[in-house]
Amino acid sequence: NREKSFEDKALEVNTEAYTYYLEAKYKFDNFSNKSDIRVAQGLLDKCISLDNNILEAKLLMGQTYYSTYNTLKANELLYNVIEEAEKNNNYKIIANSLSELGHHYIMCRDFQKGIDYFNRSLDISKKINDKGCIALCLAQLAWANVYAGIDSHDKAIEVFEMIIILFKELEDD
Repeated sequence: NREKSFEDKALEVNTEAYTYYLEAKYKFDNFSNKSDIRVAQGLLDKCISLDNNILEAKLLMGQTYYSTYNTLKANELLYNVIEEAEKNNNYKIIANSLSELGHHYIMCRDFQKGIDYFNRSLDISKKINDKGCIALCLAQLAWANVYAGIDSHDKAIEVFEMIIILFKELEDD
């Protein structure tokens, strides 16, 4: 009754499904129109139908829904992704999902809710030492706090200087 290792878990991933995820990610990261997003969503549907445990695919699907202004579906999906990720202690997915929700609420001008989600994501990212996510959360928080009238532009510049240092550290790793 031992806990599964990373290697054991990696072997459980359906490679065909993961290939669909990678294709969808590439398509979404490089989209130029709504048709590209629909193609990415179709690839993600195939991925998830083959392997319902690839949470990265569900997170990406949520991002595609935000891109097509289907926010209710995106929010519902991301809340479910967080719930599933909590069961598996997948803190990176939790942090990324919280960050996506934060971004959504900032875009809806619900600054406090967005800031709360970014802070939750930041806390988790610090615990798992995910410097990339830490830097992105700090950037989002800096902008959100300025737009919400909480911090000054000088404070945001100070935070961005810290972010530059973090990204330089990531280049060195």
